[in-house]
Amino acid sequence: MTGLDLLKAAYQEVNILGAGEELTPEDAEFGLGKLNRLWDNWNADRQATYADVFTTFALTPALSPHTIGPLGTFVVTQRPVTIEGMNLVVAGVKTPITLRDQAWYAGLSQPALAATQPTDCYYEPNWPLGKLFFFPVPSAAASVELLTRQVLAAFTLVLVFTLPPGYLDAIVLTLAEDLAPAYPGAVVTPKLEKNATAARARIFANNQGAPRLVTRDAGVPGGGGWFDYRTGTVR
Repeated sequence: MTGLDLLKAAYQEVNILGAGEELTPEDAEFGLGKLNRLWDNWNADRQATYADVFTTFALTPALSPHTIGPLGTFVVTQRPVTIEGMNLVVAGVKTPITLRDQAWYAGLSQPALAATQPTDCYYEPNWPLGKLFFFPVPSAAASVELLTRQVLAAFTLVLVFTLPPGYLDAIVLTLAEDLAPAYPGAVVTPKLEKNATAARARIFANNQGAPRLVTRDAGVPGGGGWFDYRTGTVR
């Protein structure tokens, strides 16, 4: 399927385009803009992202911050919305790097402190380049492995694409809903709205992962016991 095929399907869902009819260049351009705006929104939505990917980059000694994006220290198509995980890789051995927040980095008394191997990192998702503040600042060459969301590439009219199961209906039906307000003759039925909602819920559910459960200490804090639901007390 191409981007143009997808647009035709969406226009047909709301009776803007009949079977066998062709889109005018103006409608195709308008629809493509709507489609890529929808896609851009889904890139910002964790539930719409169908995969996380590992990518390895070379650290530059004495550089802080490292940047990530189309022209960054680490070159990627689009700077990540978030970084889900990070490992230092030395001689093939991976060591986790702890991801920190802004408050933690702001509280460092010596953010420029250097060492051979960084142990922590604060990611600042600037645009168009994100910034990675490693701590300590790496003083030796090594590699870092980042776990980031898969970026959904923009569509063109002639782009041939494939997507995981469920995405086609979710895109077509959602796009049809988005296109309808611009066309006075468009028909949005309750069934279309119901199907669009169900299609989005289907793919979003597939992309939701259960968080790993941890306790503060080894075992369950508090030293045991059991909860009596009849009295609301722990014995």
